[in-house]
Amino acid sequence: MPINNAAQADLKFYQFYLALTNRCNLECIMCSTTRHNHQLEKELSLAEWMQVLKNITRYKVEVITFGGGEPFIRRDDLLELVRFVASKGTTVNIVSNGTLITKDALEQIGDVKDKVIFLISCDGLEAENDHIRGQGTFKKIIQAVNLIRDSGFTLYVTSVIMPDNFAGFPRFLKYLHDNYPGISIDIQPVIPHNEVYYRRRQFLLDEVKMQELRRLIDFLHKNNDIKLCRPLKLIDKYPDYFGGTLVTQNQCKMGTASFNVNLRGNIWICGKELCSPLNEHKLEDVLSSNEYLAEMERVKNCKSPCLAGLVI
Repeated sequence: MPINNAAQADLKFYQFYLALTNRCNLECIMCSTTRHNHQLEKELSLAEWMQVLKNITRYKVEVITFGGGEPFIRRDDLLELVRFVASKGTTVNIVSNGTLITKDALEQIGDVKDKVIFLISCDGLEAENDHIRGQGTFKKIIQAVNLIRDSGFTLYVTSVIMPDNFAGFPRFLKYLHDNYPGISIDIQPVIPHNEVYYRRRQFLLDEVKMQELRRLIDFLHKNNDIKLCRPLKLIDKYPDYFGGTLVTQNQCKMGTASFNVNLRGNIWICGKELCSPLNEHKLEDVLSSNEYLAEMERVKNCKSPCLAGLVI
């Protein structure tokens, strides 16, 4: 059923995550983006992405996030899109591995820094991070973190935890706490559908690894001055998540308050791509389509024990 004018006027959304590209300059061991053998997919042009943003920003949107791949692969396009979103008064998140960020790039968006938040990925101290993200990446990431901080932008660190970095992660948290007072940290569990690293829900943790994970969580409870993006009560469920014993409560916001938009401009809902690019189709028409409504029925009935930040 089409959305009527009154309903359209009331539409508001928490977040749109825009994947500008599937290209990345790193090959992190847990990420499927660059690990499949496929030809480079066609990406929307800058003009087409601008049409997507004009479509979306007709509504109240709290946050628009730019990611990838690595969004700084398309540096000039990214910076122009960031400036456009910030000009609308909307908060901009930039999710980046940090290794391509330069002082010049930050200067180009310096006048809108009050609307821009950087979420820089780092998965531990040098040994653990470089095992996961590649040799030499830790030093480059810390250089970017310092540059972003010194340039006056809001900065978060995002980390993916997995058996490879359970043991060393408390030391990393202490390093961040001591060197970047007040910084917020988002601790994400590795997403199980990234099948390059793990098969879905089969993490195969032995007792040693489970104890390492529990010591990490104990560390967070004992050091409650560490600023976490996710509630500690959610992180408390990570042993069940990794152990395959999590019982989910379906509170998913995918496709309602929060949307992923892929490099073709299509809304992507947990493995299903809607075939109505937002540079060509009005958002309200896509959200009234039979295809979208069918996917919302699937999401409503989902029983997957997902802890990607949408289901708790």
